[in-house]
Amino acid sequence: LSADLIVGEASSLVRCSICTDVFVDPVCGGCEHIFCRLCIEAALQHHAACPQCRDPLKPSQLKPNRLMRSLLGEVMVLCEVGCGWWGRYDTRTTHIRDCYKMKFNAAEQKIAAFEEQVSEQRLMILSLQTQFAQVKGERDAMKQQVVQAIAALSAPPSSGQTQQKDDIDICKSDFPRIGLTSQYRRQGCPQNCREVGCRRSRSRQRIDLG
Repeated sequence: LSADLIVGEASSLVRCSICTDVFVDPVCGGCEHIFCRLCIEAALQHHAACPQCRDPLKPSQLKPNRLMRSLLGEVMVLCEVGCGWWGRYDTRTTHIRDCYKMKFNAAEQKIAAFEEQVSEQRLMILSLQTQFAQVKGERDAMKQQVVQAIAALSAPPSSGQTQQKDDIDICKSDFPRIGLTSQYRRQGCPQNCREVGCRRSRSRQRIDLG
């Protein structure tokens, strides 16, 4: 218990020799020296002896000091959060349960925790919105490509394509002795074309369709 919370001057009899503050949960060993429970337990982890008389001491030997607890109950203390209350130390637990300022502080801590969660959720929503916009843009681009492809397939053939088809049909008719499993286009007559008697002045090149 901090000395700042004590009304008036606390006697050295009610102070722990380790932390020098007013006892909190006072305990003692076989030597009857009194310490705060947390203080003496921490000290015994480094050296298993009483910090005052150096007698051997184990944590299992510690026991509550009821006389000191009775003395502490009469010490006048202030509210630790500064609500203005003061009273006997043994009534401090009841005040902590009913202190309006402690309740207000607890509510503020909950609000701060909720606000942090809301902030995290907002960041997550922004991230999802960004991902959604990216996927939507990719979908629209793919949709545009599909529309263009369908338009190209359904468009009428151009004049150049029609002329090329006519040339292929004429070429087929000029080679009666060659099977029609191949198609031809005009690009310069190969030797094998002249051998079978190409009757056209314009030469053609054979294109196998496999």
